[in-house]
Amino acid sequence: MGQRNGRTIISALIVALIPLSATAQQAGAPAQEPREVIEAFHTTLLDVMKRADTLGYEGRREQLEPALDRIYNLRLMIHWLVGKAAWSELDGPGQARLLNAFKGMTLATYASRFDGYSGQRFQTIEEREGLRNDFLVRTELVDTDGDSISLDYLVRQDEGEWKVIDVFFKRISEMATRKSEYTSVIRRNGIDGLIQLLEAKVQEIEAEEAAS
Repeated sequence: MGQRNGRTIISALIVALIPLSATAQQAGAPAQEPREVIEAFHTTLLDVMKRADTLGYEGRREQLEPALDRIYNLRLMIHWLVGKAAWSELDGPGQARLLNAFKGMTLATYASRFDGYSGQRFQTIEEREGLRNDFLVRTELVDTDGDSISLDYLVRQDEGEWKVIDVFFKRISEMATRKSEYTSVIRRNGIDGLIQLLEAKVQEIEAEEAAS
């Protein structure tokens, strides 16, 4: 895997702070362990990469959406990213629009960037319990030449399922980085400005895919 391809995959993973509805388990306990949830997600990513040409952009988008819906806790993340004050400015439809824009941007980015495969693999290093019953699942993206990049997931239970609430690229919290970016946009253009920016990004990606 070339340097550019490696960066593309990591960028798509980072953008992926996005997520979904959970299904409650009858016994109230998670159906899978934290590492199993992450490993299942990685398996889907690799499968989509391997079939990227056959699936095309729309096919990759359809394949990735349910996987993204299973792994991330979007409501918790976006609420924290924009802050309580900005979130409370929105009425119900406004909050739904923000959630949809965030998910749409993330899904479009995944579908456009996971467009090929050159022998990469994911490797789980460890599962470590943290504060508040959270778990850190440490993984690596391994290149064919043996080089690896650390990619860790912080997961928390939500309605009986493990959901990602932060991603660490080279041990740096992507939630912290993204919060700084989003706060800057909101300060300049308000919460509506952030929503418009996310929606515009989706349109940009779709236009690029249509032209390719």
